[in-house]
Amino acid sequence: MIKKFLILILSIIFIYGCSYEPIYSKKNKANFSIEEISFKGNREINNFINQKLDKYKKKEGKKISIEVTSLYKKESQSKNTSGTTTRFNLEASVNFVITTGNSTSDINIVKDFIMNNLSDEFEEKKYENTIKDNLSESIVNELLLYLPRIK
Repeated sequence: MIKKFLILILSIIFIYGCSYEPIYSKKNKANFSIEEISFKGNREINNFINQKLDKYKKKEGKKISIEVTSLYKKESQSKNTSGTTTRFNLEASVNFVITTGNSTSDINIVKDFIMNNLSDEFEEKKYENTIKDNLSESIVNELLLYLPRIK
């Protein structure tokens, strides 16, 4: 019992002593500012991305402009014996063209999710919108990890 307690205390001291920080802890401490952002493609995915990037507009730091082109696909993945779709593959593909000063970078992020078919169409649509929001959150998080590395 004392051995476990000692290991726990030493682990906590070691973690705090080596200045451990989670990877997303500095996400809001951006050294860039989004000056201009333009969208093409799927309106819902673009709206979710715009909401998540809104807090990085007109801040201090390196000025960047972003052109977003999104594509959303909902495809049947499996069907039952009567031919009714039982599972869907939802895929969000977003291409970012990032311009800073005189340099341009291109990043393409693809995220997908497998969704079961629901009997209630309204609940299925709500669930699909939640998935779109989560996919766009994941895409924006990946973009935010990439942006500070741009020269």
